[in-house]
Amino acid sequence: MSYSHSDCPFCPFTAPTNKLGQVRTDNLRTHVKARHPTDSKTIISEYEGVHGFKLEKIQGNLYIQTKLGKYNDGFCNDCATWIPLAGFGQGVRIAKLKTHECRPVQVREKKLKVVDGKIEVPVKKGMDEKALYKEFKIAGADDYVEFNDDLEIDIKKTLKKMMTAMKAPAPLNPDGILERLKKETRLAALNLTEREEQRRDAIEENNLEAEEDMEVQVEAFDEYDDIILPCFVELARAAPQREKLSNTIKELRAQMDQREDTTDMKQRELEGIIVDLKERIMEMSREISEERVRLHAREARLKEKLVEAVDEVPDKIELVGGSDFAQWSLPYQG
Repeated sequence: MSYSHSDCPFCPFTAPTNKLGQVRTDNLRTHVKARHPTDSKTIISEYEGVHGFKLEKIQGNLYIQTKLGKYNDGFCNDCATWIPLAGFGQGVRIAKLKTHECRPVQVREKKLKVVDGKIEVPVKKGMDEKALYKEFKIAGADDYVEFNDDLEIDIKKTLKKMMTAMKAPAPLNPDGILERLKKETRLAALNLTEREEQRRDAIEENNLEAEEDMEVQVEAFDEYDDIILPCFVELARAAPQREKLSNTIKELRAQMDQREDTTDMKQRELEGIIVDLKERIMEMSREISEERVRLHAREARLKEKLVEAVDEVPDKIELVGGSDFAQWSLPYQG
C-alpha cells in the first residue's frame, strides 16, 4: 500500500500543496536536505514514522519503510525522493530499491527568440522606483523601505532591515494559544517549549542560508504550522496504536476475569471437599468412640464372669465314708 508522499520520513513535516492540490515535492526536498542531511544524526530516531512505518537502512542512503515485518515504500536521502514500491512483491522490494538511481538535476534553459534568422537577445525589463515602492506598499512592507542619498530605494539596506525584523524574537502573546498550551500541566509530556526552541533555531538557520542563496525561501515562525499542527498530526497517527493497545488491554482484562471465575469455582469445590472430609472424620470419630465404649463394657462383663467362676471352686476335697487313709480329706491343689 502506498500513501501520499507529502510527508517527511524523518519528522512530522508535511509538504504543502499548490493551488491545484498537487504536492510540492521541491519543498519536501528542500526541507530534507536542510534538516536531515545524509550525515545527520536525525536520520534514524525515535520518530514513529509515516502511518506507523519506521525506516530501515538498506545501503548507502537508501531506506525502506517497515511495519509488522512487511515493507512499504523506499526513500533515497541523496536526492530526497520517495520511491514507490506498491506494485512489487515483498520478496523483491529491497532488490528493486537497490536499483534506484538518482535523477540528474534538471537545469531549465530559456528558449532564444529568432527573428529574421537572427537570435534576439531578450532585454530584461526592470521595475521603476515608483512601481517598486507600490509593490512594497501593497505587501504592507513599505515601512521597511530605505532610501539612499538620491532618494532612490536602497535594495540592500531594505532587505537587511526586513531580515533584522524577521530574526527578532516574536513578541509573546500571553493570550496566545501556544502560550496557553505551554502552561497546561496536563500537556507537559509534549515538550512544547523544547519543540518551539528547536523550530525557531531551524528557521533561523534556514534564514541564514537565505541570505546567501536567494533561491532558499525565507521562513517565519508560525505557532500553528510549526508546533500545534505537527502535534495533532502525531496524535492522529498514534491513534490506531492507542486503539490497538486499548483493545489488547480489554482482552487481557477479560482473560483475567475468566481466570478469576475459574479460580473461584475451584476454590468453592475445594471448600466443599474439605467440609465433606471434616464430616466424614467426625463420623468416624463417633464410631470409634462408640466402639471403645462397647469394648469397655465387654471387658467389664468378662471380668465379672471370671470372678464368679473363681468363687464356685471348693477349697478342699472331703471323703464322705470309709476308714481308708487314702480317702481322707486332702487340700485342694487346684
